[in-house]
Amino acid sequence: MERVLVVDDDAGLRDLLSEYLARQGFLVETARDGREMDERMALALPRRNFTTSHPPRRRITVRKQSLRIHCSNGHLGFAPTKEESFWIGAKTMPDYYCCDSGSDDIGPVPLGADKCASHPDWQKHDLELMLLASREQGVPMIIGSSGDTGTNSRVDMYVEFIKEIAAKHKMKVGYHGHGNITNPEAFGALSAWERSFAFSPYNCANVDIGHFFAATNTSAGPWIKEHHDRVTHVHIKDRKPVSGFTYSPLDPHAANFTEAGSGTIDWKADLRQARRLGVKQFFVDQDGSDLPIEQSLRSNWKYLSQLNF
Repeated sequence: MERVLVVDDDAGLRDLLSEYLARQGFLVETARDGREMDERMALALPRRNFTTSHPPRRRITVRKQSLRIHCSNGHLGFAPTKEESFWIGAKTMPDYYCCDSGSDDIGPVPLGADKCASHPDWQKHDLELMLLASREQGVPMIIGSSGDTGTNSRVDMYVEFIKEIAAKHKMKVGYHGHGNITNPEAFGALSAWERSFAFSPYNCANVDIGHFFAATNTSAGPWIKEHHDRVTHVHIKDRKPVSGFTYSPLDPHAANFTEAGSGTIDWKADLRQARRLGVKQFFVDQDGSDLPIEQSLRSNWKYLSQLNF
């Protein structure tokens, strides 16, 4: 498990970021200041992973894998982010784009009046930079204290800003299609995607072949051909013919999931069709296997690498 040290003199921010990172699977420790940071790192890391200069102030250089966060501005939207500087930072391929839009400097009036201190155009400008970079690189974007105060109305305003920016750049959302956590098959119907297409031209499908086609021993090709302009991803998942089962996340074997090429799907035909129609994103997902995980991975890789589609 990767370890992360959160350093901030604000206890609330420390707790918030620590809780979020812990949910992402990191082992998190905290420090209030540079001195505590040095102490935590000296205790937590093996000596070979850092170097120190002579006391009393130790300079520690971490040689372990890092977590890189891009903070584009000290106060999002209050003064527009310098675009040249932003993209220099973006080239480092950060793990997160994070920015806070709040500040004590604006005084109590915006909070009491439930309005912004920053110009709306400047806020949209900064949000647009972050959204474009984070979506292009496929990493999370996190905003704190929306609209200077973080009130409900300001959060709603930022949601509308994001919608406007997404529409401007024609950003698409590929939905997985499972609306029921305990029984994905309950809403696992092609009509659910088709209904979502009617709401917006930017609602698209992350086509889970395992749930929507492999279970019924049908080809995904015709559906992908009909809706190819709405398919953002092809979700490679195979399973053996089965009927009358109830899917359970606690017992994925009950659904007869299997390695690609060992089930009902003609992958070469379907993937060739998808690629010919312009689909660019493919990924392998397997809910369960009777094989050890390393053997299962090798089996998937061997089969897919020789398809030549």
